[in-house]
Amino acid sequence: MRRRRHSTYITLYLLVTLLLLTSSSVLASSTRAPAGSTVRFEGMIEAIGLKKWVIQGVTVFVSPYAEIIEEGGQAEVGAWVTVSATWQADGNLWANWIRVERPAGAAGEVIEFTGLIERIETQRWVIGGVEVCILPDTVIEGQPKVGVPARVRARWQADCWQALAIAAYPAIGGEGQVQFEGTIEAMGPALWVISGVAVQISADTTVAGEPQVGRRVEVTAYLQPDGRLWAQHILVISGNDDRSRQFGGLINAIYTGEQPQRWMIRELDPAVRAGETAVLVNGNTLIDQSRAVAAPGMWAEVTAYGEDDGRLWAQRIRIERPVAVAIEGTLDTAPVGSSGWWLVDDYRVYVHAQTVIVGSLMTGMRVYVTGLMLGNGSIWAENIWPV
Repeated sequence: MRRRRHSTYITLYLLVTLLLLTSSSVLASSTRAPAGSTVRFEGMIEAIGLKKWVIQGVTVFVSPYAEIIEEGGQAEVGAWVTVSATWQADGNLWANWIRVERPAGAAGEVIEFTGLIERIETQRWVIGGVEVCILPDTVIEGQPKVGVPARVRARWQADCWQALAIAAYPAIGGEGQVQFEGTIEAMGPALWVISGVAVQISADTTVAGEPQVGRRVEVTAYLQPDGRLWAQHILVISGNDDRSRQFGGLINAIYTGEQPQRWMIRELDPAVRAGETAVLVNGNTLIDQSRAVAAPGMWAEVTAYGEDDGRLWAQRIRIERPVAVAIEGTLDTAPVGSSGWWLVDDYRVYVHAQTVIVGSLMTGMRVYVTGLMLGNGSIWAENIWPV
């Protein structure tokens, strides 16, 4: 069910994407964006007031003009939602739309993340600032220790991220030596943050390439007695910034029988020509499946970098399930050819070979469109007919 708070359609902005896998700390601790900037994040509804909602610790103002999309369940405390909101000049965050991904009380989909092991207890560990519950059937690989990076697969259940698997980065040499890949998030004179992991840098650290925030690196480090990591060697994998790419599209195929895996993704950006792109996926790719399981037909937000040989390696892939929608509006662009982008009111509608078009449609006509709303706010059209 799509519940509208007003009679006209709102424009869906996707200017800045903020991914919250497990907590609101990313949004709450980040530098506040300028007024008018739009953010997008996920989390659990913790409270619903007359005008204010608390979603994963973040206060979001919800006006009568906000759109509440409830195909995935009722918008209530305990439901997991995606939020699109805009910063106002007074520093408050106002919702454009809120979409329910999972109803309250439902088990969450599997998520994956990487972080430093901060605490190990019998039933609860803290990894990368996230508390995870250890179950009897949790698969633990490697030799996890406090201070060692680990990759986690977990599912939200009963007010806890229940660990399905925890894989500590394996030792590659002497005692406490580990190797991992990640993206540089911050750089200081003595400390770098690489994919959430704090790594000490000294004059003895060798750095190959030109490191910058946002670039992908391979780290060889030693675990110190105090639990901190000291980088012995850092290799910059993604050299030039123009090799990094971010795009969204529908997954056409996943070839799991190949190593690395090859994913075929149809890029769908109104600003560029639609086309299919191959990305390579290996064990270092972070695949966020908190909203949907990776499969053909799902929406994927991809961050990748290109090699000299033209291959595109995925660093992070976020999976979303397209939402069934129906809209009515004025056709503002004349159809050209059998496929391409149409504009219906403020919606970008992609017409493809399988779209069923009834009658002869012309600019200025009122039309009715059914299809799937994608992660970038556009619509993958299934049927279009005149009103």
